[in-house]
Amino acid sequence: VGVVGFFVLMAIAAPLLTPYDPNASVVTGSLPPSSAHILGTTGLGQDLFAQIVYGARVTLLVGFVAAIGSTILQVLMGLSSAYFGGIVDEVLSLIINVFLVLPGLPLTIVLASLASASGANQNEYVIALVLMFTSWSYGARVLRAQTLSLKEREFVAAARVSGEGSLRIISAEILPNEVSLIASTFIGTFVY
Repeated sequence: VGVVGFFVLMAIAAPLLTPYDPNASVVTGSLPPSSAHILGTTGLGQDLFAQIVYGARVTLLVGFVAAIGSTILQVLMGLSSAYFGGIVDEVLSLIINVFLVLPGLPLTIVLASLASASGANQNEYVIALVLMFTSWSYGARVLRAQTLSLKEREFVAAARVSGEGSLRIISAEILPNEVSLIASTFIGTFVY
């Protein structure tokens, strides 16, 4: 949390941390680190520190969008598959298995290059969406396994016997017991 918080604050305070535009050439050629350019400059004369600080904004945006969307998909697919079982489990498990073998990074690179070739100006959103749709399957598989274990416990059986509906059992009995697992898969997806 501390490391992520540091980078979030750095991204928010980017204009206060550096006076340079990350895309502007501020000098001619590359310079080594100095008091004027903390990390030096690129071959085009752009300040490296400014590029890192402003680049953190895009990186965090892509990470959060992909992780939030992926976590929602993980919870929906994993819990539904395990809780309802039968044909629902078979169909959702097939979908999860198909997405498990999709290569996320190469697919992201190809789709982002296709989006930029087609004139789309929002590559970071394309990358976030592709990462979201290619990174949810592992977490869904883990949540499915945990839900299969939890749905056989006594407290879930007691809720079923007392007449609780499926949505209530999932949201009030099973989901609270998986919060730590969901949080860890969120963090893993964000880092990925």
